[in-house]
Amino acid sequence: MMEEKVKKDKWLFLGCIVVASVFWSMQKLSNNYSFTQVYSVKYIIPDGKVFKKPPVSSIEVTLVGIGWDIVTKSAKSIGDKIEVELSSDNNQLIPSSAIAEKINSLLGTSEISVSQIKPTNISISLEDQAKKKVPVVSRLNIEFLPGFYIKNQIHFSPDSVVITGSYQMIKSIDRWNTEILNINKLNRNIVDMPIRLESAKTDMIRLDHNVVKMNLEVEEYTEKSFTVPIVIKNADIKAVSIPDRVEVKCVVGLSKYDILTEDDIELYINLDESLLHKNSNIAPISISRLPEFVRNIYYEPVSAQYFFLK
Repeated sequence: MMEEKVKKDKWLFLGCIVVASVFWSMQKLSNNYSFTQVYSVKYIIPDGKVFKKPPVSSIEVTLVGIGWDIVTKSAKSIGDKIEVELSSDNNQLIPSSAIAEKINSLLGTSEISVSQIKPTNISISLEDQAKKKVPVVSRLNIEFLPGFYIKNQIHFSPDSVVITGSYQMIKSIDRWNTEILNINKLNRNIVDMPIRLESAKTDMIRLDHNVVKMNLEVEEYTEKSFTVPIVIKNADIKAVSIPDRVEVKCVVGLSKYDILTEDDIELYINLDESLLHKNSNIAPISISRLPEFVRNIYYEPVSAQYFFLK
């Protein structure tokens, strides 16, 4: 009999605990609670306007509501970003009340509302947009197979890009790079290869396109040699050089092989007294004329003796 009474009291005690816990939880969850949510801000800018300086990109919002409602609300329904449409005025102030109205509308419930926003107001500074057209510049690292090289310069289509932003931000930009790209063991032409342009370092600068097409002609190169006379410059009196001609070897594309002659290359020694070493009659041989399509040039010797004739 005593044992049955103990069991009954035990279950009664446990029941009281459960009931008390339920009432305690309901009371706590029916109280008002607050929590912080960070919202990213997207600005809708009028046509023809750009930011003079970047505004805040996120705000910290304190939300309050009934505990039970907060527990059952998912992060998705609370939201994490808002859009703010701007007017064409250059100087604007977005009050916290306007932000709170947007967030309350996003929440879609009267059980949760905005209590505080940091920063309190959002300051906006706009100006008329500026545009500038600049050339596209290659940042390609190209490795050719031995005996092959560029036939003509790299061509991009389009060969320029229009950048848009504030005048202060774009005034010093005079070119726009492609992304870095490595091309290995190249021995044939490249036709209309898509190349991405380097991304702007800030959202406040926009490009009218992000991709260009690259065309590059490649050809086989070979060696050509001939003898070239040495020209004497800045001699006050008649002078001669020994040797008076040198053998030149250069690497040239097959398409230019027959075009290149010794008349396209000029080698010289400079007898300007300020450039000569005293007690010496030897001067270095230098290049004063060389076609752009010649890749490499070698000649021997690299210096010559000179003598003044009386």
